[in-house]
Amino acid sequence: MSARDTGDPLDGIYHELPFLGGDPADRIAPLYGNLVSEYSVPEVLVLKRFPTGIETFTDQLAAATAGVERPRVRSINRHAGALLAALPDPPQQLSDTERGELAHRFLEEAEWETQYLSRASRYERFETDVPRLTKVVSWRGEPLNSSHRPLDEIGSHHREFQEWLASHGYLERGAVIPTVIDALDAGDISADVLDFEAILVIEFEEFAAVDRAYLDRLSTYADCELHCVGEADSSIQRVWNEPGTVRDTVAERAADEFDNPPVRNKPEVVATLFATGETPSDPPAGAVDVVYEDTFRDQVRAVADEIERLRGEHGWAYDEFAIGFRDSSEPIGETVRLLQQAGIPTASATVSGFADDPAVRELRNLVDYLAPEDPGTPESATARDGTFDDAVIETIEGEADSLEGALRRWALETDLKERIAAEHEPLEAKAQFSHVADVFSLAGFLDETPVVEATWANLSAALDRAVQNATTEVQTAEVDVKENGVLVDAVRVMKNASWKAVFMLNLVEGTYPSDPDLTGLFPTAEVALMPDFPGVTDVSAADVRETFTTADDAIADPFRRYYRELARRQLAVGARAADERLYLGLFGEESGELNRQLQPSRYLIEAVEAVPWIEGLEHDAVHGQSGAIEFTLSRVDHALAEVKGADVRGADVDLDAVERDLAGIQELLTASGERGEQLRAAVAARVDFAAGEVRRDD
Repeated sequence: MSARDTGDPLDGIYHELPFLGGDPADRIAPLYGNLVSEYSVPEVLVLKRFPTGIETFTDQLAAATAGVERPRVRSINRHAGALLAALPDPPQQLSDTERGELAHRFLEEAEWETQYLSRASRYERFETDVPRLTKVVSWRGEPLNSSHRPLDEIGSHHREFQEWLASHGYLERGAVIPTVIDALDAGDISADVLDFEAILVIEFEEFAAVDRAYLDRLSTYADCELHCVGEADSSIQRVWNEPGTVRDTVAERAADEFDNPPVRNKPEVVATLFATGETPSDPPAGAVDVVYEDTFRDQVRAVADEIERLRGEHGWAYDEFAIGFRDSSEPIGETVRLLQQAGIPTASATVSGFADDPAVRELRNLVDYLAPEDPGTPESATARDGTFDDAVIETIEGEADSLEGALRRWALETDLKERIAAEHEPLEAKAQFSHVADVFSLAGFLDETPVVEATWANLSAALDRAVQNATTEVQTAEVDVKENGVLVDAVRVMKNASWKAVFMLNLVEGTYPSDPDLTGLFPTAEVALMPDFPGVTDVSAADVRETFTTADDAIADPFRRYYRELARRQLAVGARAADERLYLGLFGEESGELNRQLQPSRYLIEAVEAVPWIEGLEHDAVHGQSGAIEFTLSRVDHALAEVKGADVRGADVDLDAVERDLAGIQELLTASGERGEQLRAAVAARVDFAAGEVRRDD
């Protein structure tokens, strides 16, 4: 429990939604409408736990209530940030990149007293594991004190880091909510900024102790109504930090106004099975298929081809598809790259593409070029060999008085933004503009902060660290889930949204479920016995049963069972997001020295055994661009082998069959317009290469 939490139930009303029932906006619309009719739209504040999907949810709520005014929907973090800005002298909020850079600098100066941490600090991973753990401590809103000496020393390091940030006027995002709670208690925030008469909380099942303490202060100091709406059997973020449910954290329980709706389609049957262990009746609508391939790459290629098939058959847009993974440790980035290679646009909150962005790469090369103090170094000589225009370099070196100013002048002189807009599709161009702005922002931060000297070498190192840590923490990312591309992300980003078709990938043992890996600083067996560790560790069998409906009495190892049940729930939440079609993907062999054979997830086996209509995905036609390339090359290779061996074998070759196959590819490419012509040239080049002919086009 947070030190800022009184421990008493919130003075409000708790409304529980069943696990199924469609988009939350449609389900809470009557409750929201009642509050708006009693007060007004501006006076009803809707708070959401996850920052993802704010715009989509607001649009859905507005449509469901047919209101003229736009609903006032905020993420809890953004709302707290607005109150922080109301302080007389507010600290400067750090972005995740800025926080990471300062955490690195502070960690470099740390001297560890315990022998364990002193030895661990010699390893490269230490520089990642400690900031990651202290970030979790910040978001929990309570100090880390422990009888475990190394863990307690990390807690001391975190407190010293917070004091160091405060001395420079900085505040990390994870500390915003606790800081605002303290400011409200101290009377430092005027009551005038609490301009609402009712608070409607959604995703309440994900509100941890410090978040609930924030709601307590808002409702108390604003003297307003508080309605908290939580979903049964669907918490996947809060339960990382605390076991149990939130039913008893609110004083009053609403009447059963949200009845269990009938199961609408087959994906909901499977989602319910994963979430509760129950198998509802068999509805006729929808479909659930298993995608099984030999390798991970083959699995993603099969998904890409199925996406194109469904688009051609139903006319669905790319943003009506989602590909879900258990969490951000899964190969989301590789999936994004494979889909983009297949010509499929993607969107992701977890993988921004920052590390692979050509515009970022150009700016990093420029920074690296300007970084060496000795212009005769090999790096400088290589960079000056026609890579950059010397006249432009002289201009920015002579006129720019800051790192950010120099980068902006480079972008202006080289028409960087115009090149991005001209050379890339709108979705990719939008992402690149954002990444360029991130680089400018980091340079500007180094220009202003007294903590780090504003040199090109420091900016180069900071960019390298930003690239290495390009995976964004979802709890801080303000992005929408609809970005005109196929969503590829962790399940928690998909929560409380829906798509026509959802592909849940990597349903293998070791992923669904996997053994918990909470930190690389200590062995898992040791972490499991740490009651003060910032996460669910010293857990009992009763905690497991209270938290997860699917837990039974046979719990030999509560710690591992807890996280296995969590993986099952993550799978359930992802499956629930499918409106019409659900695909459960897996592959049989993990690449590596031993080519380890993988086993299907126990949850997938349970579903196949319980539901007879789950089928394997099979279709012979070619629908996608990557499929066209692979099929064409394999068919040509096969044809060449047949023709070359015909005389030896004395066999006939059916050239008509080859012609029909390639005619189908030709038809697909012709229908693809300009993109098809580009692909036709690429296919021709690859076919020539497959035939042993190397060509160089001018």
